[in-house]
Amino acid sequence: MMCLSKHFCENWEKRVGNWPTEDMVRKILKEGVRVQVGRELKDLDGTPFRMLAIYWHPELDIVVKIDRVKNMAVTVLTRENFNANQ
Repeated sequence: MMCLSKHFCENWEKRVGNWPTEDMVRKILKEGVRVQVGRELKDLDGTPFRMLAIYWHPELDIVVKIDRVKNMAVTVLTRENFNANQ
């Protein structure tokens, strides 16, 4: 079962325009392109950190970040976010 964080849901509603469901997110991940695998890692000093999994859905033109350890959708980015720092 996948969880959707409050941050994810609020950003989805603001950026995509509706309220996300777990089924919708699972479908997006299945159809999307995995850009980065999620991993649990340790820094050189032994401090643990988590690298989020990243998926891009070309048709929807969105990027979804997933915490694979917690199995939780963390955030969503749209084209407007991609170009925000240019």
